[in-house]
Amino acid sequence: MSVALSFRLVNVFTRDGQALSGNPLCVFEDGTGLSDAAMQALARQFNLSETTFLLPSNKASARVRIFTPNYELAFAGHPTLGSAHVCRALKLGGDALSLEMQVGVIAVAAQGSRWTLLAQSPSWREVELPRPHLAQLLGLTENDLLDRPLWVKAGNEQLIVPLASAAAVRKASPDRRIFDTLVSADGKAMAYVFAPADTPEGVLARFFFPQGAAVLEDPATGSACANLGGWWLAMGRDLPCKALISQGEQIGRPSTLYLDVDTVVMDRLDFGFTKGMRFGIACCICECPWARRYGGLSGDLIEYNTGVLFFSHRAKPFFDAWKGCVAKVDSSISFRDQKNEIQRMPYNDQAGFALAVEQIGICPYVLPLNWNFRPEWQKVLCGPMKIWHDYRPVPPNLEAWTERQRGEQKLIEFTYTG
Repeated sequence: MSVALSFRLVNVFTRDGQALSGNPLCVFEDGTGLSDAAMQALARQFNLSETTFLLPSNKASARVRIFTPNYELAFAGHPTLGSAHVCRALKLGGDALSLEMQVGVIAVAAQGSRWTLLAQSPSWREVELPRPHLAQLLGLTENDLLDRPLWVKAGNEQLIVPLASAAAVRKASPDRRIFDTLVSADGKAMAYVFAPADTPEGVLARFFFPQGAAVLEDPATGSACANLGGWWLAMGRDLPCKALISQGEQIGRPSTLYLDVDTVVMDRLDFGFTKGMRFGIACCICECPWARRYGGLSGDLIEYNTGVLFFSHRAKPFFDAWKGCVAKVDSSISFRDQKNEIQRMPYNDQAGFALAVEQIGICPYVLPLNWNFRPEWQKVLCGPMKIWHDYRPVPPNLEAWTERQRGEQKLIEFTYTG
């Protein structure tokens, strides 16, 4: 008995929108009723790096399962963004939606045809292989390696290897005979090599993985792009970090990926997505929630923090009103900095947000301040930190605090962060 299944082939991370560039992906529009074995067999039939299956979700816009020809993945970048593009086409969401993965709910958003995702908080560990062996494995010399290669996990654990030059990236030629001596936490061998390119904020990268008797190269690897952001954090680089990443040139599939590291997700965000779906918008109240400080506003209007928003398509009328209100309200504010000097912020969008809440009558679900923690303004933390919103790295003591607060203890505890 034959069954008709609808699917789409999309190219993700295309170079300037060129046809037949980027990383191809097969997306099945409805995987309901398919067994694990059937999904795996279909992924093997298409033989692309990944194939995805869309399913209903009560936590997000859709649930997504990701399969390579040989096994299922908990997360991968280009399948996430390609699936989001198809979800929008199927009207499962708009330019901002959420996808339920094995690793949790992932936020995705679009500006036109460019999709971005908010990766999970990364972890990292040192590489145990000696540097001469790692260089040999990659077909390079030890002088081609920079300090310091790391295993990084912002979804899938991968080896991130900084190289001395773009020329070293281009000449990398992994040795299949010893490539499997690379072992990630889940038993897979893979390596991402990168170096600065010749353009501002440019990075040239390649991603290698074994299949059968060969080492293959991926045209564009979103999960590795996220892990590169984790490597930056591990190295203590100043934030924000931005990069325009070129990948796939060596295999005739030129691809472009964008990386922007300015906030750190430190815990699961499922609760925020769930409330955004149910109430239309979920966000934090501002640390000083008195919108009257803006010119043109009066009374006791509440000011919300617009830095982190969880929302669904139900909020579209509100966003339309917000856009109109921003043009009507003076959003400049004066404040005292840590030196007690008066500074002026010429523009932000929170005055218009507060006015739009009043005009539309929407009631955002209010999240605790640890869902958008800004250490410049917040000096006390209670519970696990969800999102660190600052250009500085997360202090080790606050990372340890958040890890401890994830436990089952019931005590109400506060920590001073100033």
